[in-house]
Amino acid sequence: MPRISFMTAIWMSVIAILVIFEFLQFTGLVRVSSIAANFYLFVFSLVTIAILAVIGAIFLGITIAHRLLERGDFTPFELEMLSMKEQINEIQRSIEKMMKK
Repeated sequence: MPRISFMTAIWMSVIAILVIFEFLQFTGLVRVSSIAANFYLFVFSLVTIAILAVIGAIFLGITIAHRLLERGDFTPFELEMLSMKEQINEIQRSIEKMMKK
């Protein structure tokens, strides 16, 4: 079983704390009546989610780029699109020849 890194454990604990706190607020067990505390909690949650979203987007981009660069050749769909483009160019040339006559 792979070992979880220290930073991953920290991020998971931060997210777990936020989820638990939001659940307790939703159920009414914890009341945050201070506007400043509510604001700071919102900003902290927003920053945490933004950081994790950027990290996730980077990993997604790396994965997509790796898959695209790994193959090196065209996919069957791309080959079909290239042949269709070639057929369209032939049709345009034949139409231009007809227009010149």
